[in-house]
Amino acid sequence: MKNAWKKTFCCLLSAAVLAVSASTALAKSSDFTDVPEKSWYAEAVDYVSESGLFSGKGNGKFDPDGVMNRAMMVQVLANATENYKKEDFTTGGFLGMGINCFEPLPYTDVDETQTWYGPPIRWATMYQIASGKGNRKFAPFDAVTREETAVMLYRYAQKTENNVNHQGAALKKFSDANAVSSWAKDAMDWAVEKEILKGYPDGSLRPKKRTTRAEAAMVFLNAKDVLKNRTAVYPMTEIAQELGITAETYPRVDGSKLMQNLANNLYYTMHGINDPHGFHHSRTRSAYEKLITGDTDLILVPAPEDEILKEAENAGVQLEKYEIAREGLAFLTPKQNTAKNVSIEQLRQIYGDYSIQNWSKLGGENQALFPLCGTSGLDDDRQAQLEYRILRGVPLNDQIQEQYSFDNWNEVIYRLQETAQAEVDGFGIAPYGYTMHRNFSNYQHRGLKLLSVNGMEPTEKNIANGAYPLTYSYYAVIRADEPENSSARKLAQWLQTEEAGELVEQSGWIKLF
Repeated sequence: MKNAWKKTFCCLLSAAVLAVSASTALAKSSDFTDVPEKSWYAEAVDYVSESGLFSGKGNGKFDPDGVMNRAMMVQVLANATENYKKEDFTTGGFLGMGINCFEPLPYTDVDETQTWYGPPIRWATMYQIASGKGNRKFAPFDAVTREETAVMLYRYAQKTENNVNHQGAALKKFSDANAVSSWAKDAMDWAVEKEILKGYPDGSLRPKKRTTRAEAAMVFLNAKDVLKNRTAVYPMTEIAQELGITAETYPRVDGSKLMQNLANNLYYTMHGINDPHGFHHSRTRSAYEKLITGDTDLILVPAPEDEILKEAENAGVQLEKYEIAREGLAFLTPKQNTAKNVSIEQLRQIYGDYSIQNWSKLGGENQALFPLCGTSGLDDDRQAQLEYRILRGVPLNDQIQEQYSFDNWNEVIYRLQETAQAEVDGFGIAPYGYTMHRNFSNYQHRGLKLLSVNGMEPTEKNIANGAYPLTYSYYAVIRADEPENSSARKLAQWLQTEEAGELVEQSGWIKLF
């Protein structure tokens, strides 16, 4: 199977407060000096100890009245999961190769490299079993409430394909049913109906009450017959089921840096969770090279340049491309610039021989023109389109290469903004992608505007119908020898559907339909 590297990972878990070593004899309640033999929770302590879910707190203590915090809860759920031990949820990456294959956790209070609870929190986050508490905080040491406990167990049951059916009426009998948070009602109703959580003698449920370790142990004892399946599975949406694309057969996807958002959304559309492998795109040219050598299965990129096609031909590889989105190579300049239009021939004169150095030749005022761009050959879609569509084999002017080109596109735009300042005697021009501004920032608030090209404005409509002269497309590209029934081919073909067009648009690109 192509994605064997996706199936199994080493377990490199750090020593955790709640982790139970396979070489250590499992404890019973009688082994803990603070667990009376006839206490209401003794049987539960026996269960969680013998099952390897909990361990003691040291010195022969279980600490039954101690608070169960959020970090402990996700560790116990991880301990309960059979395939958790087979996967590596440390930031070290695959098989200890030292490659950070995961996106950083979105929490500022979880240091994965220094804490025992980093791996289980990553696992719980990736499987959407637990989430943060707002303000980029996971709050690992906050006491877990009864309703939080119910939600985590309910989500765990979903991800392990256990029974989550319930009637939806179990909360009505409790005097404080209205105190259950809206986000927890479904889970609390399920947990009460399944008798995982029980009420108090006074008829209350106390959803906001902090959970003790003894109470948490009892919850897991009550849930043992409900949570029979202990393998967490990546879900498949209806689309993935129709296409027959499982998490195990999902193709290796690479491509343009600018297409990363679409790739992320594509995985979520298929499986309902973020891609647990968190791969970063390696840029357009590099992605093509990896596809040619067979190191990836599908790439999201602009059309290949002649040089790439030659490499493929030399390697005996044919490329097959499916158009999925459209974009326009646009040109920015400061808003104060009175020039409104530039022709393709004028752009060629600007960036090729730099024979146009003043905006007066473009209908603007007598102001110097600063041609900003990326360095020649920069692996960036905007620079590639400038060289392919405008320069057409003519080298970038040496003076421009030396004075006005940069390796970082943020620097290009920063320098462009600088030319809008009053003390600068002139205005810059810089190539950019239309959708980059339409969706991810408002260029007008940055003191910039878009120029028309050949009298045609770069608008969504003009790019979608191809009227804008610098329209170009993005493609899902596979090797022509990709098997007819492969996930890569299925995904590439699906990306041309109207349904996928909505995803393309949501991801910030101009759809084909």
